[in-house]
Amino acid sequence: MKLWLFALFQSIIAAAGLAAWFYADSVLLAGLAAGSAAAVGIAQPLLAARRQQKLSHWQEQQHQHALQVLDDQADETLQDVIPPPFPHRPTVAAFLEMAGLGNPQAQLQQYDDLVEAIREADPDCPSAAAAFCAELTGNVLGVALEGLAALAVGDLPAARRLFEEATVLNSGWAMPWLGWAAVCYAQKDFSTLAAEHPHINGVELLCYDCGDEETFARLTESERDSLVELYQQTVTSIGNYYAAAELARSRNNCEQMQDAARHAA
Repeated sequence: MKLWLFALFQSIIAAAGLAAWFYADSVLLAGLAAGSAAAVGIAQPLLAARRQQKLSHWQEQQHQHALQVLDDQADETLQDVIPPPFPHRPTVAAFLEMAGLGNPQAQLQQYDDLVEAIREADPDCPSAAAAFCAELTGNVLGVALEGLAALAVGDLPAARRLFEEATVLNSGWAMPWLGWAAVCYAQKDFSTLAAEHPHINGVELLCYDCGDEETFARLTESERDSLVELYQQTVTSIGNYYAAAELARSRNNCEQMQDAARHAA
């Protein structure tokens, strides 16, 4: 009931009580009027409090519904995300052959052994990746593999640092960017992911993996096709992480606004 109706009702009762006292000279009617006015006065704040409680409950339901919608959209966005992929093996073989940093066949076998260790999340794979990286004198391939090894054993701070280093060594290689995005999202660092995302900063992501255009030219047609497909999946996943991060930021903002409203109430 509207507050002004309560006020009008109280005024009518009060007028009836005064009329009963002064004109009808009835103490009983005047007492009943006074009691009724008091009852209405008591009922008014109680009903107002109940109405406010129902309103607060409705607002809380709307808030939870909004959060659930954002969570569902983020989950849907991440459904097609792939894990940071291993470097494209034919490209790695061509890369090692062209780099001339040692015996390419032995290095390729070492690479295969390292990939298997990372797949199995072997606790020793980070040290094996570091040894492989040292043999390549800190080349981007070794650093990226160190990042994958750290990610495999759950060392997120190390994985983030190594993926960031790999993006500096070769900013066009999409895989380290995907590793970085995956770690940022896992750490709930949505603001950094939004601010330093490669697309936002105008970084050109290329389809050459850990190699370059010359390395790409050495591949067979089928190997190029598989590399381009891997590149497209990787770039799409990076974009999906960015979209999910924006949804997560919206969720955080929604939570902060609701908390501020609760404190102000």
